[in-house]
Amino acid sequence: MRERFGDWSQTFTGGMFWPLDPREEEVCLDDIAHSLALQCRFAGHCRVPYSVAEHSVRVSLAAEGIGGPVCGPSLRLVALLHDAAEAYLVDVPRPIKPWLGGYHEIERAVQATVFRAFDVVPSTHELEFVKHLDLRMLATEQRDLMAEEPRSWNLGVEPFAERIEPWTWQEAEARFLARFATLRAEEDR
Repeated sequence: MRERFGDWSQTFTGGMFWPLDPREEEVCLDDIAHSLALQCRFAGHCRVPYSVAEHSVRVSLAAEGIGGPVCGPSLRLVALLHDAAEAYLVDVPRPIKPWLGGYHEIERAVQATVFRAFDVVPSTHELEFVKHLDLRMLATEQRDLMAEEPRSWNLGVEPFAERIEPWTWQEAEARFLARFATLRAEEDR
């Protein structure tokens, strides 16, 4: 076995994951759901706790709501897993990410490994669609979860009509896992 690059982190289930040398066999859905459920968006600067897991479920549900039957289970699964790399790297706030040299490459490698681990092969079109939904969810989160803005966020999109009432971390974890199972079952039909 070849030497691993970087160091490893212990996961929730007791596994080992090398963020700088990710491997598909080390990706675990339970680790992802649990970690994302315990990570608060916006570096914790929202008015109430709101997890990355809940954000991910809501983006996946938005894909279904906006695209209807056009957005099949594969695209909704891409939406659910779009921030899964953060389970192994943490949710770095947008203003900081561009300043962390090499971070985007590490994040892309981990995200690609997660997608491969679950046999998810997103097209460029699907990734762009999810990026748009993610931005609209950001606008919704800003409206519903943040203090009055001191300056416009200039997101250029409208928030979703539905208001966010945050779930507990336990509910977010359970809904993430349930959403994954539902989408997998739909794919198998």
